[in-house]
Amino acid sequence: MVGPSDLGKIAICPARIPFPTKSSGQGGHRDDSGGTAFTKEGTKLHKYAENWMLRVIDKELIDSPKIWMNELSNEEKNRIGRAAKRLVRIVSNQKKPDFEIVYIKPEFEIRNKKISSVNINGDVDLIIELRNTHGEERRIIVDWKRTLKKKRTKEYDYQLNFYDELVQQKRSKQDC
Repeated sequence: MVGPSDLGKIAICPARIPFPTKSSGQGGHRDDSGGTAFTKEGTKLHKYAENWMLRVIDKELIDSPKIWMNELSNEEKNRIGRAAKRLVRIVSNQKKPDFEIVYIKPEFEIRNKKISSVNINGDVDLIIELRNTHGEERRIIVDWKRTLKKKRTKEYDYQLNFYDELVQQKRSKQDC
């Protein structure tokens, strides 16, 4: 039997990796590569998720979300496995009873979109659109987060609603 202290030498749950903080000497301080330890970690996690979704698309598995988990590498399972499982569960639930996935796009670009004289440029991490035989549509918009603090969920809701509005304009879909 292996005790918890021994397991810690083998692997650390990614959810337990602390955020870099100013007190740790890393947070908020840029190094020569142009980012903080915090932003670098977030970028790495986003890249894992994007690569995973690109493999799902390349292998034409988009309409079978339950097997998407098979496309995760071991490193991706360790780093984004919990978020991947949650996405698979959400997409699987939305496909019922007769919805099929008709569009999936990681890193959906929004460029030069003017809203109230503000020019918006950015990337939505993942868009999944579903349609049923009656023409009803649903859209799942994903913005990957390293963690989600309950006190911040309202701000994240505003962000996702804003993304949805921009995506509707660009994709010309009104009923999602």
